[in-house]
Amino acid sequence: MFTIWPQSGVFSLPVKGNNKGEISMAMLTTEDFKLLKTQFKDALESVRKVRDMSDDQEKTFLLTLNNAANVLQDGTQRRAANESVIRGGISQQKNIAWFPQHMINMTARMAASSILEDLVWVQAIDSPMGQVVFFQSEYGDTRGDNGRGDVMINDLGATQNYRSRNRYASGRISGEPAAVAGGQVELHCSHMPMLIDADNGIIFTDAANSGTRFILRRTGANSYELKALDTHNYAVGNDLLDTSAPVEVDPESGLVKFTAQGEFTNFTSVYVDYTQDLSSAPALSGRVRLVQRVEPIQAMPHKLRVEYSFDAGYMYQNSFGIDIQKTLIDQCTMEMKQERDNEVIDNLLRQAGNKTMWDRTNTNYISQREHDESFIGCLNAAATTIFQRSQNFRGNWAVVGTHGLNILMNVGRPRFEPNYVEAPQGPYVAGILDNNLKVICSPYLRENEFLVGHKSTLMNASALVADYLPIMHTDWLTHDTFKVESGFISYWGYKLVRPELLVRGEIKGY
Repeated sequence: MFTIWPQSGVFSLPVKGNNKGEISMAMLTTEDFKLLKTQFKDALESVRKVRDMSDDQEKTFLLTLNNAANVLQDGTQRRAANESVIRGGISQQKNIAWFPQHMINMTARMAASSILEDLVWVQAIDSPMGQVVFFQSEYGDTRGDNGRGDVMINDLGATQNYRSRNRYASGRISGEPAAVAGGQVELHCSHMPMLIDADNGIIFTDAANSGTRFILRRTGANSYELKALDTHNYAVGNDLLDTSAPVEVDPESGLVKFTAQGEFTNFTSVYVDYTQDLSSAPALSGRVRLVQRVEPIQAMPHKLRVEYSFDAGYMYQNSFGIDIQKTLIDQCTMEMKQERDNEVIDNLLRQAGNKTMWDRTNTNYISQREHDESFIGCLNAAATTIFQRSQNFRGNWAVVGTHGLNILMNVGRPRFEPNYVEAPQGPYVAGILDNNLKVICSPYLRENEFLVGHKSTLMNASALVADYLPIMHTDWLTHDTFKVESGFISYWGYKLVRPELLVRGEIKGY
C-alpha cells in the first residue's frame, strides 16, 4: 500500500522496509538517491540531453529502473550472483552488468520522449497495487450556508462553496433561513452576539432568488430603519418599518422582531445575512477539520507480443546490417510510449468539464492572421477559466490538434514561439504561447480539438500517473519452428485528481 502525502508529492510505505529490495520515494534518502544516480548515470544523462528534470522527476525515473531490476531477477539471487548489498531497498552492486543495457535504454527513451511530465503528475510506485491518501479541509460548524462537513478545500477537487468561501472566518453569516408572514418578522439568529450598527446590519434576501434585498440597520441608540438595497448594495427608497409596532433587537440572544410594510410584505420566505461579533466572543469562531480520504490506485499491465522468423532476422542482419531485435525493441518502445500518451490525453479530454468554441470563419474584414490571433485569446480565456474555477491556478499548457497548430504557426512570432522537432513520434512540445502556455501538438486529437490544463505539483495537477514499470521485455525465445518471440510489458495507473483544472474546446469553420 502507498500513500501520497499532500504538498510533498511522494509515495510512502506504511511499514518499514520490505523483503523484496524495493523502495518508495518517501524512503529514499539523500545517500540512496546518489547511489541510484551513480548506478544509472548513463540513462539519466541520456534523458537530460533531451529535457530538463526536477529532483522528483529524476527520482521517479530512477525508481522505475530500480523496479525493473527487481522484477528481472530476485533479490536473493542477485545478491549471491553479484555480491550486492541491499541498503534502504536499493541494490548496491559491484557490477550491474546483469541488468541489460538495452532495458535501461528503453526506459530512458520512453522518459525522454513522453509528454506526460508536461501534462500530469507522474510518480513512481513500488507495487502494482496501492492506495492514494488525500486530505481535505471541512467546515467544523454550520454557519449560514456553510454546513458542518462541507468541503472547504479539497485535494481531489475545487472549493465547493464559492459564495461564502471568504466569509467563514470573518464572522459574517450568510444564507440563514428565516420566515416572514405579512410583514411580521420574528427570527432568532443562531450565532450570537450579533453586531448591528450603521455599517453592519441584517440583510434579508428573497429566497425565491428574485433579487429583492433589504437591510435592517441601526440609526441611533434605540432606532432602526428598513430599506431596500439596489444592485450596488446602496440603501434606497423609503423606510419600510411600521412605526406603530416596536422593534426588538437583542444582540445577545439573537432575537430580531419587527413589522414591515410596503414591498417587504410581498414575500414570505427569506434568508438573512448578518455579522457575529467575534471580537466579543472569539471562542465562537468557526472551526476547521482536517479529514483523510483514501482512494485506491492500480497500475495496469499493457502488453505486446512480438515475433519474427529466424530466417528473416538472419537475412536482415547479413544483407542490410539491420539488427532486427534492436529494431523491434525501438518500435515497441515507441508504440508503448505513444499508446500511454494517447490514453492519458484521451482521458483528460473526456473528463474535462467545460467546452469552449472558436470559429475560424473570418467575417471581420481583416487579414486571416489577425483573425487567427483571436484563437490565442480563446486559449488564454480557457486558461483564465481554470483560474476562476480553481481559484488558485491559471492554465499553463494546451494540447492542440493539427488545425490548432496550423493556426498558431500562422500567427507566428512574437505571440507563438515554435519548437521545431524533426520527425516527431506521437505528441510533442510544439512551442510556447505568450511566454506562459506550453503548446503540445497531438496526432491523437481530432484536427479541430484542443485541451487546456494546469500542472505544477502533485495536488495542483488534473491527474496522476502512477508508474511501476515504464517498459521491459522478456528474453527472446527461439522455437523449433524457427519463430523468435518476446513479450513487452508496461505497468502504470491513472487517476483523475482535479477536473476543474481542465477545459476542452473545438475549432469551427476550418
